[in-house]
Amino acid sequence: ITVNTLHDMTFRKAFFGAAAISNDGDVMFYDIEDIDLRKNILSRSNEIFVLADHSKFFAPGLQTVIKASTHYTLITDELPENYLNFAQSTGIKILMANK
Repeated sequence: ITVNTLHDMTFRKAFFGAAAISNDGDVMFYDIEDIDLRKNILSRSNEIFVLADHSKFFAPGLQTVIKASTHYTLITDELPENYLNFAQSTGIKILMANK
């Protein structure tokens, strides 16, 4: 799929696997070739879901694509201490994956 193809599409839900989640709740990725594609999908999605296991929190990332102010839903296996309070204050929803 190219960015031009997406101009006529809309998405009810978009799912992204994060490379990292910053201290500020921003979601980062490594593949800079796909940044425009991801941003285009984000702008055309009604709901955004981010999948990240506990190792992605505060890890280094290359490019921020999803800002915490986007109000995404985070699906994870484990949260760092105090992250739930931060997420609630910024509008990030949390879904915990069952182990």
